[in-house]
Amino acid sequence: MIQARAPSIVEEERRTQVRIRVHIPARISLPGEDEAIGVDCEELSWGGLLLNVARCLPDEVETLRIELAWAEDAQVRAEARVLRARPLLDGHYQLATRFVSLTPTSQSRLEQLLSALNATVPAFDKSGPRALVRELEVMANERDELQGMLEQVARGRLTLTLFDAYAVGQSISLSIAGTEHGIGVRLRALVRKVKAVSMSGCDWASLYEVTLGFEHPRESMKGLAQRLLAQGEETSSDPVVPVPDPSETWRDARIWPALGRSAPTEECADGDLSSALERRFPEVLNFIIPGWGDAQAFEARFRDLALGDRFQLGGWPVEVWEELTLLQHVHDFAYGISPIRTHLLQGGSVE
Repeated sequence: MIQARAPSIVEEERRTQVRIRVHIPARISLPGEDEAIGVDCEELSWGGLLLNVARCLPDEVETLRIELAWAEDAQVRAEARVLRARPLLDGHYQLATRFVSLTPTSQSRLEQLLSALNATVPAFDKSGPRALVRELEVMANERDELQGMLEQVARGRLTLTLFDAYAVGQSISLSIAGTEHGIGVRLRALVRKVKAVSMSGCDWASLYEVTLGFEHPRESMKGLAQRLLAQGEETSSDPVVPVPDPSETWRDARIWPALGRSAPTEECADGDLSSALERRFPEVLNFIIPGWGDAQAFEARFRDLALGDRFQLGGWPVEVWEELTLLQHVHDFAYGISPIRTHLLQGGSVE
């Protein structure tokens, strides 16, 4: 097992992602073991999680599979690398892990969970920068340019020339969009190589050649690239055969029609990862936050939003209601279900 080591001041300054203190049930699966181990997620970020484990893991364990409770029977599933372990006074171990691969659906769920938590968890339960992740948006003005990018994506690498430098090993959110054919996608990307370059006519600016890898299963990446290429060809007169997406579907992933520099929806412009609640109803978050951490207080405030004076006339927009219920599920996992809810539903299941 990798020994504990406190992050240096330089490492702290390099961090580009907010870390949020949470208490979310999770399960880890170790290579060679049939049964998963129940653990507690104590800290969550775009890059990984901090786990509380009841026993020391074998020294040879370098990677593990993680299932993080998301909502009811749904999970965020990921492969993670073990960075370090630290023994605790109660005999448990604190395990620092970093995501190395997430399925498209799990990545979408992780983004929703992080956005909701970042909007509601008090500031004293966060550390590091305010942003969830550093973002990079790339626009392809011509079909050949977009096709070249997607072919690189299918091979698991993408090389770009950028004005900004990125730290090697940094995980970022990459948005690729085609202006002409109206397609785009958001991906998890890992900076693998950076080198300064020069270009004729651009002596006035610093340029960098950045090579990215992707933190998604390879087969899913190949299927995605084929699907987007076929989607672009549908605008031409030539008939195309739809390309099935292997492995897990990208139905829930962040794929959107790209119009100019538009992002997934009109409410989420410029690649913004903020939640619908943050963008459209920030006053709702201000109303919920004082009840966070107290099951009964949170339940009372949630009911006021769902049934009381603060109910949105005409009903909450679908994406906003999904985020509200996601927050309720997270709070239930972390702090328990309020007796108010179970008492009012005698003879039935918990709502």
